[in-house]
Amino acid sequence: MENKKHFKLYKDGKKWCIAAITVVGVTTGIVFSDTQSIKADTATPQAQTQQVVVPQAASNNNTEKQEVTVVPQAKIADNGSGNVASYDQNNNLQSYTVDSQIHQVGDTTQQIPANNISTININGDLSGISKDNLKTINTQINLNSGQTVNAWGTIKYQGNSTLAWPKKGYRLKLYQDSALSKKLKLEIPCSEFKTNAFNLKANFTDPNKSNNVVNSKLFKQITDSRSNLKESIVKKMPNYGQIAGIPINLTINGLNMGLYSLNTYHQDKLYKMNDEKANDIAITGEGYSPVTGFQQPVTAENFISDSAFSNVSPAKVTQATIDRFNELYQVANASENDYLRLEQQYIDIPSAIDYLVFSFAINNADGLRKNIFYLSKDGSKWALMPYDLDMSWANSWDGSTTDEKADFSQTLNNSGNKLLINIYNHHRQDIINSL
Repeated sequence: MENKKHFKLYKDGKKWCIAAITVVGVTTGIVFSDTQSIKADTATPQAQTQQVVVPQAASNNNTEKQEVTVVPQAKIADNGSGNVASYDQNNNLQSYTVDSQIHQVGDTTQQIPANNISTININGDLSGISKDNLKTINTQINLNSGQTVNAWGTIKYQGNSTLAWPKKGYRLKLYQDSALSKKLKLEIPCSEFKTNAFNLKANFTDPNKSNNVVNSKLFKQITDSRSNLKESIVKKMPNYGQIAGIPINLTINGLNMGLYSLNTYHQDKLYKMNDEKANDIAITGEGYSPVTGFQQPVTAENFISDSAFSNVSPAKVTQATIDRFNELYQVANASENDYLRLEQQYIDIPSAIDYLVFSFAINNADGLRKNIFYLSKDGSKWALMPYDLDMSWANSWDGSTTDEKADFSQTLNNSGNKLLINIYNHHRQDIINSL
């Protein structure tokens, strides 16, 4: 490497601290600013609402309670619930908690603590909602800065394994009219681009409710000190290709669903790409088949129904796209005599080293086959980018913890990703020097 970079990720005074970052990030606003405001398109229509009473967030953090009239829970029990759910002998939902607040099925009142967190209120018939069946809704976003945005929209479930949990994540798209013909684009803090599409992340198994956004902030800081940043395609990406988000309390049809985060996600805009351009390529792994570990060449079948890879860009994968992507297979399986030549030809090495340094630092075990984006624009070298970072800092998929002292190099070897393993083996000392 041209420059030695040391990412201690500690905070002593003004320096980062790994041990406290995810906790402090929520409570003092390292990532989430105390007052949120967004840039919105000028037209923000008045959304039609159902006959429910929705609480307005108070201006301070106190323990006052507000009684709220809501629609019966039995009608919307499948829209996501909380941390613990109890069922009767016939597997009917009886009660559940949302962020430690219990809800009984059939109750039409609830107590919601007043606070100064931004809120999003969604109203509409969500019966039958699924990952593939989106529903039309209207919504009001109330930011703690006093700003209000009214919109129409569509909503569906978001996520894969997380859909097994009672508190669901959602994909939300905003529009200015009931016909959904004109997008309503917002720019949330730190995102650096306007979009009408967001994830409402439930963060069900994340005890800090902030790992995705905090980790994205950390990787942006690492990227900012990258030796070749000026020449890299990452330089022009909004927020250096990292998601941004704000904490927000979600209410659906008057029922408090608890604390969520409103995040940007992996659109082509996030990577400064246009999915209509064949040479704007953003691809990520979707599982643990041999091809996601570059153990065999990638074929067109691997993109069918996102069976192994999914493409954010281009929208249509052609053989030319696959041929380009298989450049990574060549590097992963290169002989020792050919490796350095192929690496130099195809890989943005500083981005790959940063990816591995970051993964070692946060224990990014879920980003070694899945949740890693391979990016190339106009024939550029391939840059590596992390995504979906809630399973980190020894936090596992089900909310349990893993051994934070485990040897991550062994985790990497066990992942079977031949590309990452080959890069690590050839740049091990560079990675050690950066930690």
